[in-house]
Amino acid sequence: MTTLLARFDLVTPAFIGDAVGSAQLLPPPSIKGVLRFWWRATAWSNFRAMEGATDASALRDLHQREAHLFGSAAGDSGGGQGVFLFDVIESNLGPLDSDDRNWLATDNPYLPYLLGQGLWEGRKRAHGSQAARPARLTRDPLGEGSFALRLRFKRNVKTEDIVELARALWIFGHFGGIGSRTRRGWGSVSLSQPIRTMEPNRLPTEFAPATSVSNLAEQLHAHLPLLAKVEQPPFSAFSGLTRCDASISGPKAMEALTQVGELFMCYRSFRMNPAPNFRPDHDWLYAVLAGHSPIAMQKRSIFGLPHNGFLTNLNATEPS
Repeated sequence: MTTLLARFDLVTPAFIGDAVGSAQLLPPPSIKGVLRFWWRATAWSNFRAMEGATDASALRDLHQREAHLFGSAAGDSGGGQGVFLFDVIESNLGPLDSDDRNWLATDNPYLPYLLGQGLWEGRKRAHGSQAARPARLTRDPLGEGSFALRLRFKRNVKTEDIVELARALWIFGHFGGIGSRTRRGWGSVSLSQPIRTMEPNRLPTEFAPATSVSNLAEQLHAHLPLLAKVEQPPFSAFSGLTRCDASISGPKAMEALTQVGELFMCYRSFRMNPAPNFRPDHDWLYAVLAGHSPIAMQKRSIFGLPHNGFLTNLNATEPS
């Protein structure tokens, strides 16, 4: 049996847990689902770049290939187990200790801003018979640590199957995350060692952690050589139009995430930014309070709804 092993560090707290939301371990089904996502993201260019391929034919071939690798539910076209068994090993992850929550202090608004509604509840003042309550997390995350993913393949597995899954693991270890709010940096993972097989000569391509931004770009183009031939995909996948920005770097992930939160908050904010990006949204809100009917959506709606507004002058009838 061929075994593929990939080791990772969890560098920012992950809001993931078991069936009741308890942050005790990494659920293998959730991790396998994430791996499916990154496999699709990396495999699309291989199918779409084929001569004569269309989006429809590439999607059909992609679906069949995914069913072969990961398995599929039984149906009219068959179904069954994929080419590997999967488990999480060597994990030292556990709930984030209350002593390690200095990064969520009330004088640091940037990380709670990245958490957003659902994971973070702001401070409540005393009101009537209700006592005051400090700001808090609504659920405990997994703290930083390390873990490994082990894929044990069926007999007679093809080398191309192993390479495709190793590539998905490599992408996951440089761009991925686990749990809620991964697109805002929570639950970020980092590949800590080269991906390897327990048996020699089963992985002809090296999948190693990137040593710099330029090295990451070099490896990305080496692992995905057909990107330039592929235009806009019909789902989230790498293509010739993909743009990867490395805006902040530093020795500690939480410090970098704090900077991201500050920039994110400043970009959206009217009060924090000396040259606000969304002054019309600010004026729009006061106009609605003054009785004018809105004729368009706020531009910040692109970030999602609901989008809260903080009014410094509730008695104002004109934008200030």
